[in-house]
Amino acid sequence: MHLLRILPALVIFAGQLMPALAQKQKAPPGVNSLFAELPIDDAAGNSILHDGESGKEKIKENIFIIGSLNKSVCYAGEPVLLTYQLYTALQSTSVVTERPTLGNFNAEERPLNNELPFQKRRGEKNYRVFTIWQVLLNPFQPGNWTIDTLSVNNEVSYTSDDKKLTYSGIVHSKPLGLTVLPLPAYKGTEVFSGAMGKFQLHAFVTSSRIAAGETDTLHLEIEGSGNLNAITTPAILWPAGFECYPFKEKWTTVKNAFPSAGKKTVTIPFIAHKEGHFALPSLRLSYFDPSGGDYQVATTEPISLDIQPPLTGSVQPAAPSRPQPVRGKPFDYKWIWGGLAAFGIISGTIFLLKRKTRLPVEPVTPTAIVLPASERVAGELETLKHIDDREQYIIGIKAVLSRYLQEKFQTGDIYGEELADILYNDTLDPVLAGEVRDLYSRCSALLYAPADPAGIDRSLAGAVSLIVERCEIHKNINVPS
Repeated sequence: MHLLRILPALVIFAGQLMPALAQKQKAPPGVNSLFAELPIDDAAGNSILHDGESGKEKIKENIFIIGSLNKSVCYAGEPVLLTYQLYTALQSTSVVTERPTLGNFNAEERPLNNELPFQKRRGEKNYRVFTIWQVLLNPFQPGNWTIDTLSVNNEVSYTSDDKKLTYSGIVHSKPLGLTVLPLPAYKGTEVFSGAMGKFQLHAFVTSSRIAAGETDTLHLEIEGSGNLNAITTPAILWPAGFECYPFKEKWTTVKNAFPSAGKKTVTIPFIAHKEGHFALPSLRLSYFDPSGGDYQVATTEPISLDIQPPLTGSVQPAAPSRPQPVRGKPFDYKWIWGGLAAFGIISGTIFLLKRKTRLPVEPVTPTAIVLPASERVAGELETLKHIDDREQYIIGIKAVLSRYLQEKFQTGDIYGEELADILYNDTLDPVLAGEVRDLYSRCSALLYAPADPAGIDRSLAGAVSLIVERCEIHKNINVPS
């Protein structure tokens, strides 16, 4: 299974690049004049088919495709750039007719810029060079893979004796080979989410000296290049008495850069509820550096915080929207028993009256039994026990948790950390939201990591069960009275 984002097909009029339409393309007026200014051998003259020449052979001698990879050996999960360029010495209309299948990769097609195609001399001829297809590949399975050929149909037009004549032919690229190496065994203590490249981690707070009960903000910056979509926010060990709130993430990326480059900024509001001197421990981000073939850890320095006594007259709620516990004398349950007794007397009287005046009724069609969410999750996890494929098991674990949270909050197609944010907003339980983030991170890490000789990590199912159990507890606690 792979993901491929396809852009519109392209047509090249040797001097111009245009989107391909369903109907046959017509060269724009004055296309010949484009070649009059080119420092190449007379393209219009070269395009004439002389007696005894084969159109297909002439095209093969004057138009060809070169496919290339930025590297021939990479690691699983490491982005690779696949590029195809068309060389033409003829006045041709060229259309990509067949692309290679990319079943062993996640693939994203990149936009092209042929506004300034360049000229290149090969042998005795000058060619104009166009980039006709460029794809960002992310190999997810180790092995030796072959990328099939790309095909382009070329139609060449010329005028002879005031007659417009054409001939056509297809050219193909050569197959390409790519060796994908498995990642070495990971022995670190931090969660490895599959991030590959080179990254730096920075952390700072808005104010290192602030009064207890006042809101401060922790700022994280993750900067570098690689597979940015695998970057996750590092775990934060907050000191006792600190409370964090839903955070915001923002990506700033360099357009069309390869490898992808950018900066992820995370802002996390927090409150310290008691005065004193504290330290936010060093944050750590584990990633794999393909250039060195080993794992690296980006770290930050600990952040010292001087929490002053609360401001005069200030109030320190545990959280803005968290229900406060009721304090005072013990609750008196006597009125409940009296109410239940009265309710029983009234219900019995109504029942006796109905028996005397009972009317025939239509039989009621039994309604379908809807299992509670926790029971449904338990059934789905039980089904996963019979799956022996490691990748399918991990994908199934993520699907069970995502489906439960999506139905719980009616969110639709929202996944991963966004679901954890929504869960936090509903429960104000940072530990529970952190467990959800950790589970998604573990699943991502296992999908990219080499196969564990011990087999499938069945503890993932237990982690999902505990998360669901805690969510159900929150649901029961928050039922309005």
